[in-house]
Amino acid sequence: MTESKTSAGRLVFECPVCQQVVTRPLERLPGESPVCYEDGRDAVPAGYFAISDDDYWTGSAGCPLINLADLLARHHHPDARRNSGCCGRDGCDGPNLVCENGHEVGTEKSDCWMAHAAVLLVNMPSRQATAAIYTLDGRRLISPDAFWREYLAVVKPEGAEYFGCSLAAFRDAVTGGGPGWPGAGAVLRIESSSQAADSLGAEFMQRLQEICAGQVVLELL
Repeated sequence: MTESKTSAGRLVFECPVCQQVVTRPLERLPGESPVCYEDGRDAVPAGYFAISDDDYWTGSAGCPLINLADLLARHHHPDARRNSGCCGRDGCDGPNLVCENGHEVGTEKSDCWMAHAAVLLVNMPSRQATAAIYTLDGRRLISPDAFWREYLAVVKPEGAEYFGCSLAAFRDAVTGGGPGWPGAGAVLRIESSSQAADSLGAEFMQRLQEICAGQVVLELL
């Protein structure tokens, strides 16, 4: 069963050309948590965004700053000159991040002599995140194979035909937005979870919870 709910206070950013969502749901960085300017460190913690006041990088005023891990997929500009750098990408030659359709969406700054962030385009479109709720019947999850069959049947994720149907493949999906990804802000709800745990085993359930932490809301009912 699939439902949906609004994720209060969280936004997703979209490509200004094709409206493709390019980030995970993010909260505004609290005022008491300043942007980090230390070389080699994340400028903004995962799960948050900040609006640059130009202190992060000259010319970035008004641009959303996000953690590189919060990009749904990191597609780089086909022009190699945009991707220069020493130990990473310095972003000094123009936007080097594009959406899946090839439109410029921001600049990855990940070189050794700067704080790391994705600097999205100024006035990047955003909207309130809407989370899908996927409910799995724990009574049907009698084995790992049965779990993944039920997951695919209920969630119907993009790239399902390429999904590896394993915890390792699920980890890749939720951290990188690859085949099997349930979508931004998804809630995975398992009813009769104690019965599912008896069938799947404690190790499977523990690993599932570890993979979901910070990526997918896992509700065990």
